[in-house]
Amino acid sequence: MPDEVAEWLQHADLGQTMIAARDRHMAENTGLLAAEPGARIVLWAHNGHVMKSHYTGSTVPATGRHLADTYGDAYYAMGLLFGAGEFRARPSRFGRILRGRSPVRIRVPAASAPRIVEARLAAAHPGDYVVDLRGGGRPEAVAAWLGERTFTRGFGAVAGRFIAKTAFSPAVLGEMYDGLTFVPRTTCSTPL
Repeated sequence: MPDEVAEWLQHADLGQTMIAARDRHMAENTGLLAAEPGARIVLWAHNGHVMKSHYTGSTVPATGRHLADTYGDAYYAMGLLFGAGEFRARPSRFGRILRGRSPVRIRVPAASAPRIVEARLAAAHPGDYVVDLRGGGRPEAVAAWLGERTFTRGFGAVAGRFIAKTAFSPAVLGEMYDGLTFVPRTTCSTPL
């Protein structure tokens, strides 16, 4: 974890950390937009923000947890996952952001381990698709999988050279998301 991010988590009261404040304020700002008459909102953010749970190993609620508490079933948390490809991120080395450097292209190989969600989704169906996790009845094996601890890729705005092979976050899909969008291959953004 980059030092700058680790510092965000440094406080005796986790609710007073910068990361907790950021997610709380993101939810409050979304609430201001939702207060407009007839408002319908799509909030596009990192999976770690839109999830309806707490940050792994902490009591810090993600933006999605705040929104689910406020709006109940009117909040639909959609996770976005991909099989392979690339993305752009700020470079880091030994946990520190390399200041003054432009974002770099990070290549991501296909995941192959069975406990990696992206590998299971890639094997389940070729092509792009959306899965509604709120849907009614499901086979017992699917319900069990949605309730067990698995792992998803956890990339962010800062990435080191080897991040594509090691950046996995614990996930209990049925608790975190109402739906998943899967794209087999992604391409990174093009700087303007």
